[in-house]
Amino acid sequence: MNTVLSQDSFLFILQGQWQSGVFLYKCKFREQLMASYVESSLTTGEKVEQRAQITNVIYVRPVFWLVVAVLFCLGGLGIVPVALFIVTAISLIRTFLVVSTTELAVTNKRVLAKFGIIKRSTIELNLTSVESVNLEQGILGRVLNYGSLVFNGTGSSGVPVPYISHPLEFKKLVLEKAEAAAKGA
Repeated sequence: MNTVLSQDSFLFILQGQWQSGVFLYKCKFREQLMASYVESSLTTGEKVEQRAQITNVIYVRPVFWLVVAVLFCLGGLGIVPVALFIVTAISLIRTFLVVSTTELAVTNKRVLAKFGIIKRSTIELNLTSVESVNLEQGILGRVLNYGSLVFNGTGSSGVPVPYISHPLEFKKLVLEKAEAAAKGA
């Protein structure tokens, strides 16, 4: 189910899907406002096999503190509740920007990751260079199916990518592609 909301020239597309019995909406404005890093860095003959997403669980902490701040503000307008509300709102906006600007994909040749808008950090690891992919997942991560993947490659130490939805499936795909690339090389 796609819903398009337009306000002046700012376009949002909300894509909904069922996951774990909950209908989740994902705001996809990155494709409308800026080119995808993964798409723009593909080489000749390279195609995206799978993309990973940051989990929506990352929003729990800022939303919790926003609710606490609103409750304090309703109790009385002191400087502390207003300051808490402002800091929490900024944290929620920052979290939204982190989620919407992080890209992670595996192609038929590489593993690509991009973080940030203004200060961009990228990871590009050839599949033939992938030595291991470690999964770090706590109890809550196991229950809600998210975790951090740490990519280890030839000549590089562990590169962590936190809060990935369905990390085990993405890890399995990366390792299968790396094994196929090693056999083909």
